[in-house]
Amino acid sequence: MSTSYEGEDNLVNVFETSFADAYARYMAWASAVGDAAPFTGTTIQASAKILPNILGNESGTTVSIIVIISMVSLTAIGGYFFLKHRKEN
Repeated sequence: MSTSYEGEDNLVNVFETSFADAYARYMAWASAVGDAAPFTGTTIQASAKILPNILGNESGTTVSIIVIISMVSLTAIGGYFFLKHRKEN
């Protein structure tokens, strides 16, 4: 956001005064993800560190299991609707 801003006013001041509620939520989120300087343009990198903690520390094992379970579920749901439609005809 700070790299694409072309105004003359300080972006942090504009954001804080014009959008006080959004500013407070953004600062709380930045603090929660450990971003000490949320207006420097590195916020996405800070938030990307959360994903490995959610999925676990294994090297892709959890992700693989989630993908496999999702594919099996989608296939089962698709098969159910296919067979239901076929039974009606």
